[in-house]
Amino acid sequence: MSARGPFRRHSQKFKLQLCSDIRDGKLGRREAQKTYRDSANLIQLWLNQYDNGDLDREEAAASTIAEYEAKIAALECKVGQLTMELDLVKKRAFKVREQQRAVIAHQRPASLSTRRGCQMINLPRSTYYYRSTAAGTDLMDKRLIDLIGEIQDGFPGDGYRRVTQVTC
Repeated sequence: MSARGPFRRHSQKFKLQLCSDIRDGKLGRREAQKTYRDSANLIQLWLNQYDNGDLDREEAAASTIAEYEAKIAALECKVGQLTMELDLVKKRAFKVREQQRAVIAHQRPASLSTRRGCQMINLPRSTYYYRSTAAGTDLMDKRLIDLIGEIQDGFPGDGYRRVTQVTC
């Protein structure tokens, strides 16, 4: 059996109050030891920290951490808003580029080259010739999608290799 008492955590406020009471003479070390059932070594450690100003620094560090966490949360919220705005701007830009492509492809005179048409409306030729592959990635086979869904419902731990093996 250990002679140690229960493990307890003391708040910063409690430590500061106890140390200030001992230093002001309102409370003796032995009296504090008996009243709060803390060891003499622990009280001495707190007093040394109090004298060096470390207890105040810990409290300041804790409040600084709380401030930083609040700033981080606000910044994460702002990042979310900016991401949504960026997506919206990209969609608008895509529509504008599509309209510009249509103008060059259908409304330019036959004597005007694609290069010159792109220069006139300030559209890079690479953008004019670009064709997105994202639209081709939609899965059209409803039966296959349903089969994969059933396999995943029955065996949620199976990866793509097992699902491929079962479906083929």
